[in-house]
Amino acid sequence: MKILTIFTALVITLNLLGFCFSKLTYLGSGELIAIALDSQVKMDKDILPKTIKTAADFLAFKPSCCNIGGSTDPVVGFFSSLVGCRQYTVSVGYEVWANNQRIESASSFYIDHCGKVLEVEKLRAD
Repeated sequence: MKILTIFTALVITLNLLGFCFSKLTYLGSGELIAIALDSQVKMDKDILPKTIKTAADFLAFKPSCCNIGGSTDPVVGFFSSLVGCRQYTVSVGYEVWANNQRIESASSFYIDHCGKVLEVEKLRAD
């Protein structure tokens, strides 16, 4: 019984810390940002310079574009984490000149602990 209790506590702790059991790994902030930026590049290919094709290209173009947060609701975030459904919010914001006009783009990517993009909120001011 003691082993089962220790095992259960370990699983709950790993869930709370964002461990992905299906991939047997944690996603670091760099990986979360890369996932968001890959999606951002696909969404904004019409306004980004043609040289930007990957997350690494985007980071070279706008190195301070992103930040990462946890769930916006601490109670829901805690209980979701407890059952293995932790999510992170990656915010991407930048401005670019396209067709002789300044365009501001901001997106929030909701990514689960295994790297799946759950939802995207996009704001683009042309």
